[in-house]
Amino acid sequence: EDDSLEDTIYTNSLDLQDARISLDAQKKELDDYNIISPIDGTVVSKYYKEGDTVNNTGGSVTLMTVADLTKMVFTMDVDELDVSKVALGQEVNVTADALEGESFTGEVTNIAMEGESQNGVTTYPVEITISEPGKLRPGMNVNAEIMVQSKKDILYLPVAAVTKTDGKAYVNVKSGTGTSSGDVEAVPGERRQGTGDERDTGPAKEAFASQDRERREVVLGINNSDYIEIVSGLQEGETVYVPQTASGSLNGNGGFGGGMGFPGGGRMR
Repeated sequence: EDDSLEDTIYTNSLDLQDARISLDAQKKELDDYNIISPIDGTVVSKYYKEGDTVNNTGGSVTLMTVADLTKMVFTMDVDELDVSKVALGQEVNVTADALEGESFTGEVTNIAMEGESQNGVTTYPVEITISEPGKLRPGMNVNAEIMVQSKKDILYLPVAAVTKTDGKAYVNVKSGTGTSSGDVEAVPGERRQGTGDERDTGPAKEAFASQDRERREVVLGINNSDYIEIVSGLQEGETVYVPQTASGSLNGNGGFGGGMGFPGGGRMR
């Protein structure tokens, strides 16, 4: 037995334990030099390359931008008059100027509670998510149309064919039952179109047109920027007079798109 040798063995074992603790600490410190992305994705921009020295002066340092390209998100501004019609989960039709002829389907995923006012107009940011972006890339400009309501198999007219007075809606209908469409109101000095012949309409012809039509009250439904639903007051096949600036006339049993386009659009991110 040698007491001094046993003391040496014990001392060396303590030194070995300290060395192992120091090694573990250095391994953990080394892990800090390996920057791991918090998500799976694609590097879309890089600000440093391998071997560069990154000086952290107390603020955050961006090494690169990683994006999950399986989804695309953009924000569009919705006017205060329309934001009440927007709800989470509504379908959004999206097109991109850079991808002509292609369209994408998005979904409303967030509606800001606080609006932004500019030049007396308040708009609310609405977030749109596209689950299948296809060839869309970050930064592309897009146009979006939110479908706030939709109906099928309804009677509808061009918006210009309807006039409102004292809270009631009216249309000018050709007297009797007709099946033609595309008739327009005859105005002195202009030409009447859509009736199979085109001729100058003087005052006498205008008087005839006035006798040939009646003003009828109708009940309206939903509308978009071009067409409006007629709930009651008209029958399919009747001829309705429309100002010459409007195109088309009575459309029966057609599909009515309840979409509403909002200003803005946005940049993909």
